[in-house]
Amino acid sequence: MSVVQKAVSSADPVGPLADVIRSVRKLSEEEELFDALPGLVVRLGYDRAIASGVVDGAWAPSAVHVANDVRWARDIREAGRSAPQRLGSGLVEDRMVRTECPVVVRHVQGNPQVNRSIAVVSRSRSYLAAPILVGDHAKGFLHVDRYWRDGAFDRTDAAGLQAVAEAAGLALELMLLRKSLLGGLVDEHGRSAVVTPPRPGCGRPAPSPLALLTPRESEVTAMIADGLTNTQIAAELFVAEATVKSHVKGILRKLGARHRAEVVSMYLRSTCC
Repeated sequence: MSVVQKAVSSADPVGPLADVIRSVRKLSEEEELFDALPGLVVRLGYDRAIASGVVDGAWAPSAVHVANDVRWARDIREAGRSAPQRLGSGLVEDRMVRTECPVVVRHVQGNPQVNRSIAVVSRSRSYLAAPILVGDHAKGFLHVDRYWRDGAFDRTDAAGLQAVAEAAGLALELMLLRKSLLGGLVDEHGRSAVVTPPRPGCGRPAPSPLALLTPRESEVTAMIADGLTNTQIAAELFVAEATVKSHVKGILRKLGARHRAEVVSMYLRSTCC
């Protein structure tokens, strides 16, 4: 069993990781999601957490949680907001987006690839971070550290934070899907859209694109529609997460979907009748 699978498997129905992921999946607004993430993720054994959003190619903190120090959290957030960092400027966040993987950053105060404004105010020594992705696009980042505790970050820590970041990315995709579906219910004049029923004798309906999927891809698609992240799907199927990512890419290609939210939309339409 892989490290990622062990991390998810250890998250039993009452475990901290499972609780955090369930809480993330209940959030329905983007601002609400980013505000809540730091307070949720520190439940996994961290002292501080930052949730940052990406706007127009630059990222800055949306919310910060520091255990028992609201003022310090505010100072860290304002330091980051005063100097948004552009993606592609050579910081560790670029590597996260490129590899779609979490990173551990050590020797922060002397590291030229970190956000200096945040590093100075936070006085962080080392941290763990993971990207929040929607499709191939970065929507944000999660950064955590153990400022008052000893102990290095291990692979299980990385897998757990990645699972939370994936859950956040999926939540954002579903928000996009809801907006898209609601937008389709009215026309440009604000009137309810009217769907004309097919005329008799028009032939059989076109086959669902889901018919192009293999049995395994169909299984993965159903799990995506149920709100599972890649990490959770890997644990359910007892396969490597890289295998799940390969399945998801194949599903997107066969369905002509840009991201998981469109896959969910197609799946729901094919199963609602």
